[in-house]
Amino acid sequence: MSQTENRKRRGVRFDDYAVSEQVGYVILIGIIVTGLSIAVLFSMPSVNSSKDNAQFTNIEQAFTTADSRISKARFSTSIFQEISFQLNEGAVIVNNSSADSYIEILKYDRATNTNYTIYQAPLGTIKCVTDFGEVAYQDGGVWEKYPDGGSIMISPPDFDFNGETLTLPLMRIAGNSSMATSAGGKILVDVKSNDPVTVYPRNNGMSTTLANPVEEGKDIIVKVKSDYYQAWADFINERTLATATVDPADRTVTVLLMTGAPTQSGLVKNGLNTKHMETDNNYAPVIKFSMHLEKRNPGKDYFISLRPPAGTDPFLNVMVCRLKGPGKENVGVIYEYTDSANNIHEAFSTTLEFDSSTEYHDIDINMMSDTILMMYGDSDGDGDIDDNGAWAIDPDSTTWGADPLVTGDTGSFPGLYDANDVHYGDFKKLCDVTEHYLRLMATKHPGTGPTYVCHGTERGNDNNHIHFDSQTSTFLFKFESRQDLKYLYVTEGTLDLSIGATG
Repeated sequence: MSQTENRKRRGVRFDDYAVSEQVGYVILIGIIVTGLSIAVLFSMPSVNSSKDNAQFTNIEQAFTTADSRISKARFSTSIFQEISFQLNEGAVIVNNSSADSYIEILKYDRATNTNYTIYQAPLGTIKCVTDFGEVAYQDGGVWEKYPDGGSIMISPPDFDFNGETLTLPLMRIAGNSSMATSAGGKILVDVKSNDPVTVYPRNNGMSTTLANPVEEGKDIIVKVKSDYYQAWADFINERTLATATVDPADRTVTVLLMTGAPTQSGLVKNGLNTKHMETDNNYAPVIKFSMHLEKRNPGKDYFISLRPPAGTDPFLNVMVCRLKGPGKENVGVIYEYTDSANNIHEAFSTTLEFDSSTEYHDIDINMMSDTILMMYGDSDGDGDIDDNGAWAIDPDSTTWGADPLVTGDTGSFPGLYDANDVHYGDFKKLCDVTEHYLRLMATKHPGTGPTYVCHGTERGNDNNHIHFDSQTSTFLFKFESRQDLKYLYVTEGTLDLSIGATG
């Protein structure tokens, strides 16, 4: 029997199969259309995002080109430069309001705790603003700012400090204007520079002539207000030898540059720091270090200790203490250095005569003395070599000499009377010990210095000692610094910008 006859016997018609195939085609087409719709729907944000990214990249490139052209204009008042920006949606804004950006340069007199203004003016900004973020030119630098407020540097501003000379060729932007554009629109900016003027050094009509070298004790403070303050600070901290601090609430970045070797003085209880100490091998950085210590009670034992915060490694403890014993006529001076990571423990100590019968019972100690000798291996100032098992002091020092067992040896740098290795019972001059360990700690802790916190200035539980008077005991500390400003060069130029549209 044929298939046709079989279908007829089962009651199946040809048009039933035709209808089923049509329905299948409709369903298949529906699935394809739905899939395409979903694909288009979800791909649109990605396409739009790609367009935004491409536009932002074009703006970055335009500003990088603008930076080069502005540099040409700034050195010639006869050259016009044109900068073109093409935006899908956005605006170009020129803003010269001091409420939005400014630079201020102050000279601070440490002796009188006063300052006066060398220079203050709006910086000005030209920027392209889109929903995706903004790109700007400000004082020779190109910056980006994102909707969340974060900012980065695209090309550096005109700010350079090499540890000795601060160079600031300021380029201000004049005018306040803006222009928006729709898709495909272009904005043309004409740039012309006015003659630059020298701000420093010069006689500015005040009683003080602004001249180089900058007077010692007259520190320079530079303060910049900008929407890109964090990027400014990152650049200064990472690319120059200056240190910048930020105030997010005020959108400012501040740089303090000290003139002359920094001097720290005042009450011992305030502690001291070695931040920015010069640790190059050509320097013995410590210049002065002395303490004037007054007692709270002349009839008791006491001590004072300068050391970094607990947990610092390597660690240095600098102690001056009045020793126990009949007549209490000795003062101990102790340096104790510990590097736990390398299993190093070194100590130097000496004892000095002290007349306990004096009226004021003060101690004046010159930590840079070249006549006082320190014994290696003595950590309690009694003049005896400590037991190696009790103190675990290395019999042979590993941080001195020309062939150290640890990286970063400072024993061979110039300026020491004796840079040779040291062994149990050997002696070093106090000035050498001071130079060696303070410099070594600054080398091991380049970011923090470190800071030395004072202990023992108040009544405590240290064997019921009555400690030094925190209100009258003083110190003087001076060292060669990587931040030692000697020369300052500031020039000012102005960019005149005009905005127009083009087809």
